[in-house]
Amino acid sequence: MASLRYSGWLLLISGLLLACTVGPLYLGWWDAALPAAIGSAIAALLVFAVVVSMPLEAIAYVGLYFDRERDKLPYPAFGFGRALYRESGRLDAMAREAGLTPLSDFESPDPLDTHELPVWHPPEAALPTVEHLLARLDPAIPLHRHLEYLRDALRAAGEKGAKFYFLVLTWGGGTNARVEALRHGDFSVMDDGAKAGRH
Repeated sequence: MASLRYSGWLLLISGLLLACTVGPLYLGWWDAALPAAIGSAIAALLVFAVVVSMPLEAIAYVGLYFDRERDKLPYPAFGFGRALYRESGRLDAMAREAGLTPLSDFESPDPLDTHELPVWHPPEAALPTVEHLLARLDPAIPLHRHLEYLRDALRAAGEKGAKFYFLVLTWGGGTNARVEALRHGDFSVMDDGAKAGRH
């Protein structure tokens, strides 16, 4: 929904640009074609951005975040987050049947949206669920390998006293060092205005 709202705003802005620049030229209110050309170019760029980003926004995955650097943690298998997201309903149902905490309970709201610290969880709380799922799933399927990575990463984090959380993201969401710092709970990278809004 957030990506749809964002794309909707971009389309609205492009429509207003066309109305304010091409419209007067079409109605004969002015003879200069330069404003219409500039408005059309900007509108085309915005529409192109929507066309490119929307398919990527439809591809969701589960991100794994720790409250400290990930050095010496296992490298994730290709498609790790996609497989977890795609099978999340089935995995949660299997966990509930066994009386275990579903993996989705370890998800945190995005600090970029809430402007609050992420909700961290101890790895030991999720390991029984992950190990149960590994015992229930066919070792030949890719999801089993991804859960093995998750188990190994949580064990390594637990040995270092680190905490973690899951975050549902999309391929269309851009990221940079500042975004990643905020998602790790480091609000020192925020500007003064954003900090004031947070408080």
